[in-house]
Amino acid sequence: MTLLALAVATAAGAQSSDSAAARRAAAQRYVSTIPSESVFDEMVATLAQQVPANRREEFVTLMRKLVPVDAMQAVTIETMSRHFTVDEIEAMTRFQSSPEGRAIMGKLGAYMGELMPQVQREVLRALEQAREELRI
Repeated sequence: MTLLALAVATAAGAQSSDSAAARRAAAQRYVSTIPSESVFDEMVATLAQQVPANRREEFVTLMRKLVPVDAMQAVTIETMSRHFTVDEIEAMTRFQSSPEGRAIMGKLGAYMGELMPQVQREVLRALEQAREELRI
């Protein structure tokens, strides 16, 4: 009976280490390791490519004014804590803190900016073909 109680207590302790509060704390540590402003700047730079060249600087300045970094961080913390375990968040934090992780993240914006338009074109082409074949 004592062994069963110990097993139940150990399982309960393991579960509580992945509580909502523990996930939030892990997500806060994660957010503190990433340069939120540079991540945001990369996103805005990618979006700015859709703005006429003569208005891009104005667009970037306006976006920096309209999107508060602390609000983005709060949303990141809440969303991460709903979708990832403490162990997963800690793994992402270790990755972001490593030289390789920082290098990859530094290149990810340009990579996605180049990749996504091509993927979207291909998906739209396939969608058009599917509509024709299905006559919808």
